[in-house]
Amino acid sequence: MVLTGSALWARRAVQVLMVFGLGFVLTYAGLGWHAGYRPYIVHTGSMTPTYRSGDLVLIKRHEAYAVGSVITFSHGEGDDDLVTHRIVKVTAAGISTKGDANATDDAWTIAPDQVRGVAVGSLPAMGYVARFLQVPAGIGALLTSVLSALLLWGLFFPAPAPVRAPRARARRPRIPRQRSRSNALEDLLRPVRS
Repeated sequence: MVLTGSALWARRAVQVLMVFGLGFVLTYAGLGWHAGYRPYIVHTGSMTPTYRSGDLVLIKRHEAYAVGSVITFSHGEGDDDLVTHRIVKVTAAGISTKGDANATDDAWTIAPDQVRGVAVGSLPAMGYVARFLQVPAGIGALLTSVLSALLLWGLFFPAPAPVRAPRARARRPRIPRQRSRSNALEDLLRPVRS
């Protein structure tokens, strides 16, 4: 199948849009990271309906924290023990928080240095994608999918064959062959087969 005209133009347009889209996403993510934004995955439903389990919350570091702000903080010794809850009280002793879906305040009071940042936005259900890409099987599946898509694209939309201009051939004038007399005589004397 040879693509011509608008089909070839559409194919090129899709390729250019894919490259620019990927470049835009990577540039935007890099600039956000440099500006101090960090993504965190919501693992439980304690912040429902504001953030559901599996949402990706974007946070940014702040110096001061106000009542009503949603923050991500570590309440234990390890960095893996992160919680995203709303501030209900700020005192000299620390910050008290509560999940929107919880009936009571959290049992702990946290120090300002335990706060990772204030939530500035979220991407619904993108936490599942981020978590999937954090495991080796997820990266392998992504690479396999991209490779399969490229191979299928090449199968169903092959590159057009290059169109070459016909070469001008130098034509020699044809000179009809004349039979010599000896050949004509041999033809007459040849036995006839039946």
